[in-house]
Amino acid sequence: MTCILRVAKLPALPVSERQLYQPILSGGKAMQVKDRMTPNPVTVTDDSSFENALHLMKEKKIRRLPIVARDGKLVGIVVQKDLFSASPSRATSLSVFEVHYLLSKLKMKDVMTKRVVTVGDDCPLEEAARIMVDYKIGCLPILKDEKLVGIITETDIFKTFVEILGGREKGLRLTLDVTEKKVRWPPSPARSQAGREHHQRGDLQWQGCQ
Repeated sequence: MTCILRVAKLPALPVSERQLYQPILSGGKAMQVKDRMTPNPVTVTDDSSFENALHLMKEKKIRRLPIVARDGKLVGIVVQKDLFSASPSRATSLSVFEVHYLLSKLKMKDVMTKRVVTVGDDCPLEEAARIMVDYKIGCLPILKDEKLVGIITETDIFKTFVEILGGREKGLRLTLDVTEKKVRWPPSPARSQAGREHHQRGDLQWQGCQ
């Protein structure tokens, strides 16, 4: 068994030991996605054009766009690779004008993912991370009362873990290799009696459990 300690603000323990961090992270409560999400994310409607969505991604330097209806309800999501996949190949025989015309007619409802995995704003952060891993996705829209209130990405999760594990703190990292040894307990009456006799003779170490 190998134990790792980092002498810093927090110990560098395995992430699975989250119970140790839960009282520390957010006022005695487990950290929730609302503590790390991006509130009021940039969105577009399902009838927004391809060009508008691509322009927003470049301007805001984002890779994901939640798609909402006019009443604010989430109806889909578009990621950068969806737009790239919808673009004609460089090997196309279409002219520049024809490509531009086709893309101008393309709407988000034609390329968006309609079955979106979401969580509530009170979802524990480690549960959100597990969902991303299980579904192999890079973000989770955050809903409250069926309305989009935020989005959390894999980058947000990584930044949180770096802070928890003291990745930006200077410190000394100690790795201890502990060999497990089975000890018989309780000791047999004969060994216990021998230990007591050693103790009565003034030995420094009680031998009953060796």
